[in-house]
Amino acid sequence: MQPNHVIRSKEDLLKHFVSSQKLEILDQEQMKKLLEMNVPPQMWEDASNRNLLSFNQELVQETEEFKFNSRKIEHIYLISFLTNITELSLQNNDISGISSISKLKNLKKLDLSGNRIEDISALQSLPNLIHLNLSCNKLTSYTLALPNLVYLSLSYNKLQDKSGLQHSPKLESLYLSQTESTDLRTIPHQLFCLKQLDLSANNITQISHLSNFIYLQSLLL
Repeated sequence: MQPNHVIRSKEDLLKHFVSSQKLEILDQEQMKKLLEMNVPPQMWEDASNRNLLSFNQELVQETEEFKFNSRKIEHIYLISFLTNITELSLQNNDISGISSISKLKNLKKLDLSGNRIEDISALQSLPNLIHLNLSCNKLTSYTLALPNLVYLSLSYNKLQDKSGLQHSPKLESLYLSQTESTDLRTIPHQLFCLKQLDLSANNITQISHLSNFIYLQSLLL
């Protein structure tokens, strides 16, 4: 099936996005342009109601990895269409809301580092995640229950609650640098698989609790 319109430029994209023509996104670059434009939610809804936006479904189904790093992206409404991706990187943007990510049930690796995220509850619906990077955001708590996580970075967040860690018994790598941690007892002893632990740039004085992690190979204090 031939597309109704081939997008050649950002201006061309916007022109046809608000027109009455049907628009087909042909490749990752076109999707990136839409994301970079920071189109407001009401326009997405309006476009959807008028059937202006469609994807090359075959392309989307074949693509498993997307990287939209350092693009000053604020909104990620289009992300919910990419239901088959397994790896998504959105590091170093201006993202604060991530509710659309909850629909990406096949995600295994997710990098949201370097954004403005405060609420991560949407990630609770991603049980297949094994790698999660949330460093350098605005988190004050981590309460997710993600049983298959192997890698987790929460560094550079002012965490007051890390209770979600107890629900990730498969964790092998845990990064908690500069998270205002003072008591190692907040790291659950159930993390039997832990091999790498970063607690640097914290005010920790008592480390006896570390004896629980018998497979620990790398420790930064």
